[in-house]
Amino acid sequence: MNTNHNIAGIFDGALAPNACPVTINGSGKWLLYGAQGFVLHNASDGSLANVTINVPISDGTNMQGELVVEDTALHGPANLFLNGNNTYSGATLLG
Repeated sequence: MNTNHNIAGIFDGALAPNACPVTINGSGKWLLYGAQGFVLHNASDGSLANVTINVPISDGTNMQGELVVEDTALHGPANLFLNGNNTYSGATLLG
């Protein structure tokens, strides 16, 4: 991801195709506009919802960003790794 993107959350879960490892790299950043949901759900077939974000997450223009992480844990805990130099000003809520 080499340019900035507005995001409305992420879903990695048990729908077809099943959960899988996802890694986001690049020189761009993700812009949050308000509260955005990140839903991680391991699948019953054993596939894991592992999301690694290696780019910064920042507030959108004139908007406070907030990260809401939901791990449904039906088939074990999923993982979300935030490895960027994040600057969003809202909360990080873990569900």
